[in-house]
Parts: sequence; structure tokens; C-alpha cells
Amino acid sequence: MNYYGFDRETGRFTGVFAAQVDPLESKLSGKLTYCGPPQNATAVQPPGDGTDAVWTGSEWRIVEPVVEPELDPVFVPGAVKDECRARVHAVLSEETQRNLVARATVGMLDESQLKSYRAALGWIDAMRLACRSLIAAETAAFGSDEHWPECPDEVVSLANSF
Repeated sequence: MNYYGFDRETGRFTGVFAAQVDPLESKLSGKLTYCGPPQNATAVQPPGDGTDAVWTGSEWRIVEPVVEPELDPVFVPGAVKDECRARVHAVLSEETQRNLVARATVGMLDESQLKSYRAALGWIDAMRLACRSLIAAETAAFGSDEHWPECPDEVVSLANSF
């Protein structure tokens, strides 16, 4: 046996659940007896899947479906920073960046690597600038590639070599 729940204020169907057996009444009557429905539930099954049904107190009525309004995305500056960080780390992980800094500091990069390293620093600066601009403009679609500078191929090659 099932009971069908409904919202106390609106009467809208909220779900189905199994009725509980009443062990004392079952023993006394000699037959399986269920506990009565709790508040905000009925033994009457709603029509269809119940999603558009409202309990009136004596029957289910079909009503117009509830259409939730689409909410505008909330702009969160920290999310833009997270996106920037993720894009940089997708090319230059923290470990790769540490290795590059260490090697550059002690002069262990050849001329080609040094040129690519400078391009990497320039790209990171451009990413930070884009991040600041997106935050200032409160651009909700900040995840779109069009808002971020493309990483130069030489930077990708350098990162892959570490």
C-alpha cells in the first residue's frame, strides 16, 4: 500500500511512499493492517505521474505545470579568477611554472627556451588583464573562449618539454 504526499500549503503532489504496517492492530485483528496516512498524505493515487496534481481535500485535480523562471546567472568575481587560474594551469601547471622559474633564475634555459619563457610570462600577464577586465565589466559569460587570450604555440611547446 502506498500513500501520496502533498504540500500542506499548495496541495501539490510531493511524492509517493510506502505505508507502514501497524504491528499491534495487525496482531489484534489477525490481518495485515496499515497505519493511517500521515498529515499531508492520502491513500488516493493521483492521476498520471502526479507531477501536475493538486489535492483538494477529497480528490486530485490536474493543474497547469509550474514553470520555474530562468534566473540570470549571478556574477561571482572569484569564479572569474578560478577560470583564469584553470586556463593558465591547463597549459602551465604550478609544478611546470616552478621548474621554469628555477631554471630561468640560475640561467639553465637556452635562448629558445628563454624566448618562450618570456612569451609565457606575457601570456600570463594578458590572462590577468583579461580577468580584471571581465570582473570590472561583470561579464557573466566569462567562460567563453572569446574573452581569453590564446596561448602562443611556443608556450605550449615549452610547457610540454618540462
